Amino acid sequence: MKQRNSIKKLGSLYLLACLILLSGFSPFAVAQAAPDSPIYQVVFDPEDGSSYHNWHKASIPEGGRITDPPADPQKEGFIFEGWAYAYDENDTPVLWNFAADAVSENTTLWAVWGKACQIVFDPEDGTGYSDWYKVTIPAGGKITDQPADPQKEGFVFEGWAYAYDENGIPVLWNFETDAVSENTTLWAVWENGTIVAFDPDDGKATYPDFYKAVVKPGHKVTDIPADPQREGYVFEGWAYAYDENGTPLLWDFNRPAGEKNMTLWASWTKEDNGNHAGIGNGTAGADNNSAGTIQDKTDTTSKNPATGKEGNYFLGFLAVLGVLSFGALALLKHQR
Repeated sequence: MKQRNSIKKLGSLYLLACLILLSGFSPFAVAQAAPDSPIYQVVFDPEDGSSYHNWHKASIPEGGRITDPPADPQKEGFIFEGWAYAYDENDTPVLWNFAADAVSENTTLWAVWGKACQIVFDPEDGTGYSDWYKVTIPAGGKITDQPADPQKEGFVFEGWAYAYDENGIPVLWNFETDAVSENTTLWAVWENGTIVAFDPDDGKATYPDFYKAVVKPGHKVTDIPADPQREGYVFEGWAYAYDENGTPLLWDFNRPAGEKNMTLWASWTKEDNGNHAGIGNGTAGADNNSAGTIQDKTDTTSKNPATGKEGNYFLGFLAVLGVLSFGALALLKHQR
C-alpha cells in the first residue's frame, strides 16, 4: 500500500512540474529577468567647422565599448591626434581609449588636433615647386620620411641644408636628432665632382653609353661597373694611360681621384686558343687501356671452372657414392 502511495505522489509531482513548464514559469527566469540596458548616444565632433547634423553618431548599450568610430578626419595644416572626452588638471585633452573605455552616459568626443609642419625638399636642380618632395610632420617630431638622394650631372650630393652659418656655409639637417618646429624648406647642397667615365673599348659603345661615376675630388672611385665582356678577349682592368713602351697602365682604385674629369678604358688581352687536346687524349687513352686489361682479367677468372686436388676428390666421392647405392638396390631385390 505504501509503495502505491509513493508512486501516486511521484506521479502528482511529475504532473505538477509539467503544468508549471507549460505555463511558461521557470525558476531561472526570476534570476535572469532584468530590465533592458539603457542605450547611450556617442557623438564625434571633428572640430573642423562641420555642423552637428553631419557628425558621426553611434548607439552603444551601457557598459559597452565603441567599436565603430569614424575614419580619422583631415584638417589642412594639422595632424589628428585622437578623440578626447575630457580635460585633465593641466587642461590637456584626455583621449578616449577604444580598447578599454566603456560607455556610461551620452558622450560627445571631439577631435584633438596638433600643429602640423610642412617640410619641403628643394633638389636645386631646376625642377618646379610642384614637383618637390613634401611631408607633413607634427611639431616637435623628427623627419623620418625623406626622398632618395637626388642626382645632378657633374656634382656630388652633400645633404639637405636648412640654414647658413656665419661663414656662409650651408648647415645640414641632422635627421637623427633635429626636431621640426615650423614649416621648413630643405635644399640640396651640391659640390663639384670629378666625372669618371668607363669606356669598354669594344668598338660599339660611345661616350653617352659609357658608365659614369661622380667622385668627390680627393676621394676614391668606389662606384665601378661590372667587368665588361668581349668575345675572344680577356679583360685585364681599367687603364688611364700608356707607359713609354705603349703598355696600358691600370688604374689603382685605392688611389684618390683628382679634380679633373677622366676616362678609364678597358684593357684587353687576346685569348690563348692553343690546342692542348693531344696531351689530354693520350693520358685518357692510357687510363682506358689499363682499366680494360683489369676488366678482362676479372672476367676470365670468373668464367674458368674450378680445377686442382679439391675438384678431383669431389668427383671420386660422387663415384663411390653411386657404386654403393647401386649395390644396395641389388641386394634388396635379391632378398625379396
